[in-house]
Amino acid sequence: MYSPFRFFIIAALWLICSCAQAQSRIIELRNKIDDIKTIDVCPSSSSVLSFHILTDKTLIFHPQTGAEISTRISLFNTTSNNSSYAISFRPRYSFIKRAFQPILSVSTNRIYTSVGREFMDYNDKNAVSFWPNTTSALLAHKNHKSLYDRRFAKFNVRCDINDDTNFHLSLEYYEARPLKQVSDFSILYPKRNYKLITPDCARYIPTDSTRNYRNQANVQFEVNKYDLWDKNIWVSLRVNQGLGVTNQSGVFTQLTAEMSQIIGGYDGDNALEELLFGPSDLFMWTCQLGYMKSHNENVKFADWMHQKSANRLCGISDRNGFQGFLTYSPYEMSTDKWFAAGDVRLRRQMLLTQLELMQILGYTEELYLRHACIEGRDNYSEIGYALVGDGIIRYGVFVSLRDFDYRGVYFRLGVDL
Repeated sequence: MYSPFRFFIIAALWLICSCAQAQSRIIELRNKIDDIKTIDVCPSSSSVLSFHILTDKTLIFHPQTGAEISTRISLFNTTSNNSSYAISFRPRYSFIKRAFQPILSVSTNRIYTSVGREFMDYNDKNAVSFWPNTTSALLAHKNHKSLYDRRFAKFNVRCDINDDTNFHLSLEYYEARPLKQVSDFSILYPKRNYKLITPDCARYIPTDSTRNYRNQANVQFEVNKYDLWDKNIWVSLRVNQGLGVTNQSGVFTQLTAEMSQIIGGYDGDNALEELLFGPSDLFMWTCQLGYMKSHNENVKFADWMHQKSANRLCGISDRNGFQGFLTYSPYEMSTDKWFAAGDVRLRRQMLLTQLELMQILGYTEELYLRHACIEGRDNYSEIGYALVGDGIIRYGVFVSLRDFDYRGVYFRLGVDL
């Protein structure tokens, strides 16, 4: 007769082997998806015409727009003097709203310009993209995005000062209008009500009219510096100025700074990193500061300072681990005053991966510590652990703290597709 402890060991080994099989299937699926994403045609030796068959917005659903379908066609061409240009057209159509949303963009080595219409998220850093939100809405009747109607024209200039320093200048004019809910459809839970149609930010009071478009013009200047002090440190400084074009325009001044460093991981190549870290080990830290001064009451919520976050079972992840806050909604930490945020993560063999079986199966472990202080009075913290298979699929558990009080324990799954 099996003892409870022996039964637990057998069950754990079975679960680990099952997860390993699932990881191999996910890798095969990812490769198949990559094969059908884009079809390239070469009209000449210097040009490529691309048809983007499968994108994040090919076929999506949202309670504020209904079902939508889109594609993208792009042309890339190089000239005889080694310069290049690209033209992209993205048609998109919402069936219930009967709204056509075209975007046309033209870019060269240094200049990028685009014009069009799009139903966008108030938080452009929302860690839930459109296709995961579609599956969540249709299957679980849960919505993680709040959208508004945006008609815009944008002009960007990029210049490289040297090999590791560049700056961006951006000029943008847009008209914004919030979207009403047009559908309550869901496959498995048809009687539930959708949430997050209005952003759930305690600091935000919705005042936008649904009848009139509200104008906004912004100018943004951004400087990026890589390999600061020869320490593989990346620094970004951005100044965003809202202009008072009409009495509807929000006038504001926004300053944000970000600094980050990655040691080891896939890019580790110096002697100290080789001494402290193995080929798959990683230590990464990021800190952010933001200050915003609003000069009138018409600042759009889309122009507030937002954090990358999403409270859902499947979190966004890449080769550097889970991205952003995983236990707070995309709008809980938004502010038009100031914020400070930090993120520390470590990947290496620690506890479970000391077992020989876990090493054979290619598992590593990750630790996370994240914190954000909003306006000096609201604190959001997360402490997490993740078991990583083949650097692709993550099984994580996170402890969430609100103002340093225990909020809950949350399980998270991440797949790097």
